[in-house]
Amino acid sequence: MPHTQTENIPKAALRFKEEEEPVEILTSQEGEKTKRRKFSMVAHSGRVMLNHWLWGNLAIDLSGVSIGREKKPALRDHDSDRIVGWTEGINIDEKRGIVAEGIFSEKTEDGRQALELADEGFPWQASIYIPPLVIERVKDGETAEVNGRKIKGPGTIFRKSVLREVSFCALGADEHTSASALKDKGDNIDLDIEIIENKEEEVENMELADLTLEMLKRDKSDLAEALLKEGRESGAKASLDAGVKQERTRVLAILKEAKGFEGMGDVANEAIEKGDSVEAAVGKFKDKRLAELEKSAPSNLGPNADDPEKGKMSHLDKAKAYQAEHGGSMTEALKATAEKTVKK
Repeated sequence: MPHTQTENIPKAALRFKEEEEPVEILTSQEGEKTKRRKFSMVAHSGRVMLNHWLWGNLAIDLSGVSIGREKKPALRDHDSDRIVGWTEGINIDEKRGIVAEGIFSEKTEDGRQALELADEGFPWQASIYIPPLVIERVKDGETAEVNGRKIKGPGTIFRKSVLREVSFCALGADEHTSASALKDKGDNIDLDIEIIENKEEEVENMELADLTLEMLKRDKSDLAEALLKEGRESGAKASLDAGVKQERTRVLAILKEAKGFEGMGDVANEAIEKGDSVEAAVGKFKDKRLAELEKSAPSNLGPNADDPEKGKMSHLDKAKAYQAEHGGSMTEALKATAEKTVKK
């Protein structure tokens, strides 16, 4: 289940440079009241960042980014004392990512210098400072989808976050964004973060009403797409809603039944993926449990075990006979016959 905890995080681990596209310097348009020079930057593309020194493979969910006010500081190397200018508009584009446009300051040295270097052709890179509110941990061997891309674990997804500022940065490695930042406790920040540890556990423990189409899109995109296609083809939203409700009912019912059988997580997941009914899934749970008990139980038990003239019963047959006589579950019957408690 998701839980909230306070994390002490290096500020450097919340700054992400965008190296795909350099900052673009805009020319003044004819008729504009001010001749101040402007810039446009792809502050973050939404791509997966591989092998981050703290987060592992990392992605920021663009749909969960909070912009707040559009006028934000544009700094140099995330230094609040080095002001380059400010943003006037920030948009989230599904294809390009977080796009910010702003104005160079004419009053600060860094504003004038950044613009002069850009006019000379210096390729400034954009960077953002973006603390998370909700993160999803992707375990080793697992995958998740974010911004239309796949991310492999071990890794982290910022499912909800807040954009605080943008910066102009030079190319090359940032000396602060390395493992050494972990030792610099003076430049850390305490954040209250909601953490999603395991998506399967989240689905298993949620209420039926909480399993929405959005969650199916995130965790079972193929199923969600099939349901959406069905809804589009029929032209009836009721059909889509009914399909989603039926599927989430089936999934939750199988997960609930699996709790009564120890170690059936893989069988339950396989049954869900194959579209098995609840009854078929329960049958698979029972078959696997019986097979495990038969494999571990001693053979040819009972008073006639050593008398070939009187025949030999299989352990399963003995268990069935015991269950018919004494009642109870098949598991109890198998255990009883294994302990030689069958009475003739």
